Amino acid sequence: MKQEKVSESDALTLLLAKTLQKPLLTDEKILSMLAKMYSLEAWNTWTILLEALRKNLIEKSEIHKANDELAERRHKLSSGDATQILDVADRIAATKPS
Repeated sequence: MKQEKVSESDALTLLLAKTLQKPLLTDEKILSMLAKMYSLEAWNTWTILLEALRKNLIEKSEIHKANDELAERRHKLSSGDATQILDVADRIAATKPS
């Protein structure tokens, strides 16, 4: 089994989120798992983008653009994950008043 190590800065970030009772913002799986162990919410890039869409801070096209840009930078989501996120974006956009 591979042992994961958490950097001091990641540990301090986790401690700050716990102290403030705020979501931890990270795309790192190990930190997300640690946040859940400490009953904290963990938000990743997609959570933030979908929440911004829900609050009308961005348009649905920005979600598609982010998906394309991340794929170009080798941070591509699996096709199933990408489909699921784009479906959620469509549902959020459909609930917005015209």
